[in-house]
Amino acid sequence: MYLKRCMSDKVKLREGQVELIERMAALEKGMPPAASKVLALLFVSDEVELTFDKIKDTLNLSKGATSQAINHLILTKKIDSISHLGDRKRYFKSRVSGWRLDMDEVFQGLTHMVETYKDVLKQRPTETAAFNLEMAGMIDFLDYIIQGLIAEVRKYPRK
Repeated sequence: MYLKRCMSDKVKLREGQVELIERMAALEKGMPPAASKVLALLFVSDEVELTFDKIKDTLNLSKGATSQAINHLILTKKIDSISHLGDRKRYFKSRVSGWRLDMDEVFQGLTHMVETYKDVLKQRPTETAAFNLEMAGMIDFLDYIIQGLIAEVRKYPRK
């Protein structure tokens, strides 16, 4: 009975989907490996919402690793946890629908980073002129790129 339950808790993935999960997981630099695989699975799976057990069994993760990965992804606002009336299970889905808000947060963070770099540059000693000049160039470049991205996003048609 246990074996039968485990088999039914796996997401049926096509060959190409398995490879895509690995490729997507490798793109998530700085994220724990299990979390990056869970996020990739939620994007690649034909099922938009997956239960804890389906995630755990499909990726062959331990309960602890699955729990940590899911908690990390919820905390970093990469996925949402939802429930359905009459069903005690929790379901998880990617936050693809909130990508515009996520981008706004990224741009706010980058803008704050540039402003902090500018403050650092202001307090730098004049004796480190070469370093200060390189830092000023980096700040100007980052500011230019970030402001350009923000302007392009504002032009993007909202549907």
